[in-house]
Amino acid sequence: MGRPVKVLGKRDRDKILNRILKGWSLARIGKDLGVSTVTMFKWCHIDEAMEADVAQARIDSALLMVEKAQDIADDDSRDLMVDPGTGKIMINTSTTTRDKMRINQLNKRAAINDAKYGDKSSMDFNVGGNEGFLGLSITFTPPEDSLNILPVEEDNKDNNDDD
Repeated sequence: MGRPVKVLGKRDRDKILNRILKGWSLARIGKDLGVSTVTMFKWCHIDEAMEADVAQARIDSALLMVEKAQDIADDDSRDLMVDPGTGKIMINTSTTTRDKMRINQLNKRAAINDAKYGDKSSMDFNVGGNEGFLGLSITFTPPEDSLNILPVEEDNKDNNDDD
């Protein structure tokens, strides 16, 4: 038999919801609060009110992530640099590449928190388990229009018009 789960107080509840809103992972929040990830999952499902608050915090967090991604995309202040050797203006590829990675990551995280920010595929997340074991199943459904595959025209080598 494991240790008893630490009681979730109002202060910890507020910290959890604020950190979820900021986009923190449950593992990171648990580390910050000094509890395991399993305890974090238990706390997030301790009652219907907490489940509803966590769900709303994730939806609100998704909007903030999309807005942050937009801010990164709109900020071109570091896109150009002066080459120290030639003095020519050039694209700062390290900054633009990093910004692109940040935008992609924020958009992916937003899509996980709220499906309306994902691509046209649907995401179905089912978390469940028993006796402290947490299972996660993920189902991705491709968009219907991706199933409309056009036939590929093959080159006909026997009909050579060069003769």
